Amino acid sequence: MKTILTSKDAVMTAQQFNDKYPVGAPFTYFSIKGMPSTAKDVETTSEAWELGSGDAVVKVTGVSGGVSVEHLEAK
Repeated sequence: MKTILTSKDAVMTAQQFNDKYPVGAPFTYFSIKGMPSTAKDVETTSEAWELGSGDAVVKVTGVSGGVSVEHLEAK
C-alpha cells in the first residue's frame, strides 16, 4: 500500500519524515504534484529539513536541490 505524505488537515514535518523513512528510502517524485506524467523513481540522499516557511524538503537522486516531501509518494 502506498503512503501519501500529506492530507487535507496535516502536512508531514521533517522530523516525522525522518522518523518514518531512512536515507535511501525509495519514492515516486512528482515534479508537478498530482500529475502522473511527471512521476520519477527516486531515493532519498539526505535527511529532511525544514525551510524558514516550515515546509519539509529532502534531497533525492536525479534532482538538484531539495524537493518538498509533499511531492513524494512512498513505494
